[in-house]
Amino acid sequence: MASSVFDVDGGNRQVRFSPEMLQLLFAQRESRDDREAFLLIRDGRRWGDMHRLRPGTSIPVGRVATDGIIVRDDRCSRVHCEFYLQDQQWYVRDLGSRNGTKLNGEIIQVAVPVKNGDIIRIGHTKLMFTRDLAEVVSAEDDCDDSTNDE
Repeated sequence: MASSVFDVDGGNRQVRFSPEMLQLLFAQRESRDDREAFLLIRDGRRWGDMHRLRPGTSIPVGRVATDGIIVRDDRCSRVHCEFYLQDQQWYVRDLGSRNGTKLNGEIIQVAVPVKNGDIIRIGHTKLMFTRDLAEVVSAEDDCDDSTNDE
């Protein structure tokens, strides 16, 4: 199935959603669990893979993260970081990775809370955290693709 293109900002720009992204967007709107969140992975110049973060488990991220999110990046550790929900707040924590985890450009040393639109960087890969997929539309053009700092 082909992706769908939507006009936003009064028709000034267009955003392309894959069928999987649309399915998750509609499912989220009908979901009654407001604790769930999503991670989008930056694929070149666009946000590509989307992963649902479900409450009740920690979600590991890494090159071989069993039962977690796989990131294909040589600078990413086998199990690099994890996301978890505690007291209605989502957190990210580095798991002793070789190259560190950055939240909005700052290296994190301990578990830190994440909020809508936060960018997590592991190696050359960017992940966007959001609790509302509709906000991804407004953030799509705001991402800096530079990798000079690594």
